Amino acid sequence: MVPSIPISCGNSHGGTFDGERARDLAASVFEIYGLAPERKQSTDSFGVRATLDGYDGSARVGFELRGLPSEAMMDAASRPEAPDDALDDNDSIALHYLGLRVHVADLNCYPLMDGDQFTPTLAYLAGLVEFLNDVTGGENVDLSAITMRRAQSFVLPAADELVLPEGVTARRDGLFLRVEVSRLATVRLDFLPIRACTNGELRNRLSEPAWLDEPRATRGAPTVVAMSAHYFEHSNGAGDGTSLGSRLLQPGVDGEPEVDVRVRGTILFAPSRFDATRAFSVELELSPGTHVFNDTTLIVGARGS
Repeated sequence: MVPSIPISCGNSHGGTFDGERARDLAASVFEIYGLAPERKQSTDSFGVRATLDGYDGSARVGFELRGLPSEAMMDAASRPEAPDDALDDNDSIALHYLGLRVHVADLNCYPLMDGDQFTPTLAYLAGLVEFLNDVTGGENVDLSAITMRRAQSFVLPAADELVLPEGVTARRDGLFLRVEVSRLATVRLDFLPIRACTNGELRNRLSEPAWLDEPRATRGAPTVVAMSAHYFEHSNGAGDGTSLGSRLLQPGVDGEPEVDVRVRGTILFAPSRFDATRAFSVELELSPGTHVFNDTTLIVGARGS
């Protein structure tokens, strides 16, 4: 699995992500699946001259992230490995026919955009998890909701539905909800299952959302919840928008504890007990100034492909 990262400006690209840390994390994921990968394992004994980043000899399962780090500069590609270490496509095919199952990925497929190490690392590890689900025959770990391979949107409450603290006002402004904040405040947004709609390009939506008969399932898998379209307008120099925080709330069910997740920012990861088919709330900590939200701005991942 490789990431899809839109370019935010002309010099967003900063080379490749931290491949060495990704290799360390890959070894940890192997161990979670009950495997014992040895690092930097030679394949000479199989008639193929290469070195794998990790390999469990008893299970005959390994991983290889091809390439060496590049300079941290725009459009920089990874550097090639030494010939005796590199695993080319023919080597990979040969190992496959010899019964070795090796997850192979290329460093160049994981660009570092705007200094964001998290997104490409998550994409790499999610691909590794899919591979391990397949080759180990163990419990299937579903990361589709956390990688946004399947998603849905929830329409924001109307301005007159909000219970606002002192010093905060809200009004509809075309397709946007504009919230004016005179001092640091917390605004609670309540979401109902009937507000779920399909995900898409929402910023310039000119028609009614494509409503879902019921929200897509999230329970049973970690899920991402994100404010997809929010921006801050300076108002007479008051505030800078940096104090925005989020909190996801949902009462417990079936004896499980409630969902209560706080982050600094607008993207949070919900535990597998979070259930988008039931009512939930998001609290936003807003700094002084004007905050503008798209009408259908909350994006929630969903399980399945």
